[in-house]
Amino acid sequence: MFSRPTTGTVIPQSINIELTNSCNLKCITCSHKYSNYKIGFMDPAKAKALIDSCAPHVRYICLTVLGETYLYPHLVEILDYIRQADPRIDISLATNATLPNTVPLTMSILDKVDHLMISMDGAAQTYSRVRNSDFDNFLGNLARISEAARPAGADIYLNFVVLEENYRELPEVVQIAHRYQVGLRLSPINLVSLPEKVWDGRIYRFYESEGFKAVLAETLALAQNLGVRIPSGPFTERPKRIHECIFLRDGFTVLWDGTVPLCCNTNHVGPSFGNAFDSGLIACVNSDLFNSVRNSALSGNVPQYCKRCGDYNYEQILAEYEAGLKAGAVTHAISHSTLTALLDAARRV
Repeated sequence: MFSRPTTGTVIPQSINIELTNSCNLKCITCSHKYSNYKIGFMDPAKAKALIDSCAPHVRYICLTVLGETYLYPHLVEILDYIRQADPRIDISLATNATLPNTVPLTMSILDKVDHLMISMDGAAQTYSRVRNSDFDNFLGNLARISEAARPAGADIYLNFVVLEENYRELPEVVQIAHRYQVGLRLSPINLVSLPEKVWDGRIYRFYESEGFKAVLAETLALAQNLGVRIPSGPFTERPKRIHECIFLRDGFTVLWDGTVPLCCNTNHVGPSFGNAFDSGLIACVNSDLFNSVRNSALSGNVPQYCKRCGDYNYEQILAEYEAGLKAGAVTHAISHSTLTALLDAARRV
């Protein structure tokens, strides 16, 4: 059953604020790896003005979109400002936990954030391959963060993007989460901002494979036995439809320069719906263009910008890939060796 198109003013209930799109890593699962974005840092005065305009109605703010949030020099200042604006706002941010200042900075913000997400995407065998970083350094930082977080009661999760390259390590990752008393979020890769010449619908065929499903079942059972929190998500719920997309309804994104993209997934590669610094966020997400895209999606039609989105168009991407296999347009199904070749090719892009 589809939703009715909106007729009144859409008011943001949650926003993703990109304080910076700068990052110290080049992960193969991130569009940073394949694009030459203009790198920048949000002016703290403009960040505060944005928070002021949203505080009366927003209940959730995430301070990470594309970059490494710990590189933003005014992070503590902005966190304090949000708390002063409305202490009821739920605040989250993500970090790759690899910078030299990771531990002291984390300790200074534990009482200011509600949720801290630490990106991982691999254990000992694949971490450096997927994230192009040192696993021992990451694990040492995670251990110190965990120790500091326990007295503060902070809500910390490992973020893990599942690939054929790393899925066999999922039980090991559960053990790591248990050891350091953190939760674990599992998600598929989202293709919407990644180049089709490197990533195509074959990855979604892998998520339907019996081998992956068996390891996933083992992982979920182990997590339950060890008391590791794995919240509901794409691997434990039915695929969502485009008309259920929260990013079209009441959850919006502002990039470091004020640009309002369709969502946090399209970020720097999708169209712009205005500038929140110039026009205000509410005006941008109620523009004629945004309303046209929104109402099309709420009617069950997938907007052009969302064709490769695995969050809400999973079934159609998979169906189109399967149709390509049958028609001979796609000549092979995904395999470990195929994906390895794709990953190697990605590094040369």
